[in-house]
Amino acid sequence: MTIDGWYPRDHMPDDYPKNEEERRAAAIKYGMRLEDYKPYDKDDCYKYAGNYPDYGCVTYDHKDPYENWSDPHYRRNWGEGMDIQAIMHTSDRDSYTSIDDEETSI
Repeated sequence: MTIDGWYPRDHMPDDYPKNEEERRAAAIKYGMRLEDYKPYDKDDCYKYAGNYPDYGCVTYDHKDPYENWSDPHYRRNWGEGMDIQAIMHTSDRDSYTSIDDEETSI
């Protein structure tokens, strides 16, 4: 069985945008406004991934716990962009709000 029109290669990051036209195409691909689109720095050897956008660090703790999330376990909505190191900012990882449970603090 095959699904015509859906290929993993279509969802992979392309090369870093070299001009304004490529930058505009990348912003459209990721569903962002051109002024909000900013790819990771090419010199950042830990995060660089072609034209993948830098969404910034929005951790699990910074998101509203009362929102009706598509995926409440990770507080994410369907189709929402993710930081490249999002796995480091889930509920079972470090807290960045400095509001920790008393039993887990030293």
